[in-house]
Amino acid sequence: MIRLRFGLGALRSAPGLVVGLVLFSLIAPFLLLSLSLSLTAYREATTASAQAHFGRYSLQATAAFPETERYLRDWVARGEAVGIATTQAVVRDEQDHGAAAQARLSSGPADLGVLAAGSYPQKPGEATISIALAEALGVSPSGTVTLTPESAQFDPLSLRVTGLSTNPADTSELLIDAIAPRTVAAVHEEAEAWLISSEVEKDPFFEQSTSTGGIRTGTEEIASQGLLEEARAADFGRLEVLRGVLAVVVTAGIAALGLAYLHRHAAALSGYQASGGDTAAGTLWLSLPALVVSTLGALAGTASALAVFRLWPAEIGRWWNQDWVSPHPGTSLVLLALCLIGGLAAVGAVLFLRARHRGTHIHHSRPLSPPARRAWLVLGVIALCLCGFFLYMRWGLTILQGHRFALVCAALAAGAISLGVRWSRSELRYRARLPKPALTFFSTALLTGMIGQAALTSAAAGVHIHHITTAVPGAEGYLVVTHVDSNKVFMLTERFPEIMDTAVVLLDPVAPERAETYPRATHGRGAECFPQHVGEVFGGPLCDNAPLGLVALAASPRAEELINHGGEQYVTSGTSGIVFYHSATGTIQGAVPLPGITGTPLLDSELMPNIVLDANSPEVHRLGLVTSTITRILIPEFSSFSPEQQREFKAVLIGQASYGYLAQAQGPQVQALRTEQILYPLIASAIALIVLTALLVLHRQQQRPLRRVLADSHAGRAAMLRLLLPVLGPWALALVLGSVVGLLSTQDISFLDNPGRIFAQGLWWAAPVVVAALGCAAASTGALLSKND
Repeated sequence: MIRLRFGLGALRSAPGLVVGLVLFSLIAPFLLLSLSLSLTAYREATTASAQAHFGRYSLQATAAFPETERYLRDWVARGEAVGIATTQAVVRDEQDHGAAAQARLSSGPADLGVLAAGSYPQKPGEATISIALAEALGVSPSGTVTLTPESAQFDPLSLRVTGLSTNPADTSELLIDAIAPRTVAAVHEEAEAWLISSEVEKDPFFEQSTSTGGIRTGTEEIASQGLLEEARAADFGRLEVLRGVLAVVVTAGIAALGLAYLHRHAAALSGYQASGGDTAAGTLWLSLPALVVSTLGALAGTASALAVFRLWPAEIGRWWNQDWVSPHPGTSLVLLALCLIGGLAAVGAVLFLRARHRGTHIHHSRPLSPPARRAWLVLGVIALCLCGFFLYMRWGLTILQGHRFALVCAALAAGAISLGVRWSRSELRYRARLPKPALTFFSTALLTGMIGQAALTSAAAGVHIHHITTAVPGAEGYLVVTHVDSNKVFMLTERFPEIMDTAVVLLDPVAPERAETYPRATHGRGAECFPQHVGEVFGGPLCDNAPLGLVALAASPRAEELINHGGEQYVTSGTSGIVFYHSATGTIQGAVPLPGITGTPLLDSELMPNIVLDANSPEVHRLGLVTSTITRILIPEFSSFSPEQQREFKAVLIGQASYGYLAQAQGPQVQALRTEQILYPLIASAIALIVLTALLVLHRQQQRPLRRVLADSHAGRAAMLRLLLPVLGPWALALVLGSVVGLLSTQDISFLDNPGRIFAQGLWWAAPVVVAALGCAAASTGALLSKND
């Protein structure tokens, strides 16, 4: 009982460290386990997608020689294989509404895709379509669609929809799987691949052709590996790297905080030893209560992550456009357990090494003053909460779709750990020399990497705001969102009917018959055919010489109303404003050009739709335009809604509907947010600078020789430089390098192809370095003004 009271007393005497232990043991396992479960669910969805591609068959084969193709067709005739041809096509419903989709035509039943409703096609002329395509066209099972290939491979096919399917790896995919009629020669004579049953594998000719390379085969495992390799080339690979980084952070955090706790109570442990107690037993009873508290926190974080992925896997997978089921947590739990055990093992290893070298170092425990201790506690809590907030906003809602946010959050977590490390060193060792340069460099570079990221995005946002603050009459209060997935518009309409009733929804068109010329840039050939004034009569055939990239299709009652009535102005950008073409009168209705804001368009710079057509207008049918999956939303009266509605609408857009740009006019000021920018980056920069300054000020309190030399008016320059350079040199170097890391982390991969484009907007790229220099100056000033003990 006395030993237990000894441990509980130590726990009560260090509330700051206990709070840090609980927060870290709660947040770190939740984050690491959530990311591991996300990657596991991603792999399982990819594997399920590969299995769905094979349907009822086990192998996919391609023929290298014509003679082997004849054998494959014989197997098709016997029902032991099926030919598959893939093409890009336009699918139209009975009302002649169309959408571009990928078509897989088979020579027989193949049961492709994961069936969500209805049944698989069993005879020629039947098809299943993806849920996303069904939503785009408004088609249900038993409906009829018309499939027209982009190239003249065969005549349009009339197909009866028997069911709805989904691709677990891409639920937004527009796909149609059909059994082609016998008249379609492309499937039988020019099949791209054959799906083969297991009976064919026993055929001697098949075994011989496979061994000689006459037939190349692929299995579900090979297909899923190929899909995973494609995913690793994108954000998936970065997330796997991030998981490794987080695993190291968790392991190092457990070790750092554990050692900090033991360091804090070094005097109590020495008293226990002086009273005749064993060192190992004293360490065990000292750390047992803290270990129990940390274990409870870790269990709570683990249970929370498991509950989230058990209750809402489909909702989380939706942010990836995937169909997720609750993943098996075995591997993820093993990784988490290894990290936790590794952290405890690191603590034990450090204690063992110290026991072997006992007496070689003399430790003087002198804790910080209560104000300084409270400052450390506040800074640690701020860092951990900030880390959790950013990870929740960009991970909890979207599961880290933006890898840059993940890297910044990892830096934040490591920065919080460095707080604990510095805390332990300052409370344990009251020395007149600097800590190890590696520790100083590591912790400073991590924190300043966040400063560089935040400062750069702040500067970029300022540049955007500067370019789009041109006074535009009637522009106050609008909202413009681009590159929204079209299948998310229904979700927005269902959730925010009042707001979406006032929205102008535009769909980017696709021109299958002119795919080689679509899209064209807004400054391309034919731009001169557009009128320059509202109400100007348009002479000549519409857009015969104009780039198709300058056309959008109305997809909401509000947009159709503007086309039919016209006369209202809306703020847009580009070489010309968005205008509405009125077919009945042959006039252009809408906004005049706004050259003052063409440098930084509110919509995107390449596919800016200048002319908007009704989706059912004769011009659309004559040009052969169909809708794509990219949507633009303009809400002119957005400011008329309550602040709560505005915040919730934008939060859903950020969290659920992927977008390229979100621009909102608030009075004369226009706020531009991009997916590469962090929420409130200036606040993050200020917090990081405060943390850096406080770290250096508190640490400089221990630099009494430096204080005495600076206070001595007779000290020479050489003595001052000898002390100042080791003190401030590593900090300055880490600040600059951390800022450069932050600069590079904000750039796209294309930055490597054209590094010079960061100079396009002038010297704003130097903002993180400037902020780093200011932070170094503030820290130096704080060091000079710190009180002498």
